[in-house]
Amino acid sequence: MIDNSTYNEDALFPQIAAVDFDGLLVENKFPEIGEIRQPMFNAVKCLQENGWKIILWSCRTGDMLKDAVEFCVQHGLVPDAVNENLKEVQEYFGVDTRKVLANIYLDDRSAIYDKSLKLFVSVLPERD
Repeated sequence: MIDNSTYNEDALFPQIAAVDFDGLLVENKFPEIGEIRQPMFNAVKCLQENGWKIILWSCRTGDMLKDAVEFCVQHGLVPDAVNENLKEVQEYFGVDTRKVLANIYLDDRSAIYDKSLKLFVSVLPERD
């Protein structure tokens, strides 16, 4: 059982980003792999270079997921985990929880990288 009086994610785990593939790192051409979205790709690589752990978090499975991982590796981004929690998170909780634990969740439907500001910006859905 987890003792919530001593639970401190910042002390227990590194900074973690769960990163979508289609539409974020590459243009959304699913099931094909679209053109690389270099500003987003560079921003995620920068997070990793600064100590963040990267979880590639995608709806892709099987060979399509393998192709996405290979694409990332070929372009210099080696995910620390793919569609699962980091090993240290799994060990702490004793299971791979359904939702991956992350400090930020980057998805084309929720964030863009603003080059001028050099930061991720949340995107809110438009309302009529």
